[in-house]
Amino acid sequence: MQLWAAGLVVFIVGNLGGFVALRFAPQSLTAPLGSISLISNVIIAPLVNKEVLGKWDLAGIFFIVAGSVIVVVFSGIVAQGKRMAK
Repeated sequence: MQLWAAGLVVFIVGNLGGFVALRFAPQSLTAPLGSISLISNVIIAPLVNKEVLGKWDLAGIFFIVAGSVIVVVFSGIVAQGKRMAK
């Protein structure tokens, strides 16, 4: 399998996973997790292209992760207690 085809398959499966995640959690929680694809691209692209990650790349990764964590932690979503019917 070509490398680009494998990347396309991973991209499609990841987007389908994000669509399915909306069934289990609100979009305010699942949308920040979409930034994981950007982070994986920043990490994998230099390996494929034989480049070096720079300090700005690492700083960007840090800020993306920090922003995602802040959004998820302070989203205001409260878990609701559910009871089984008797």
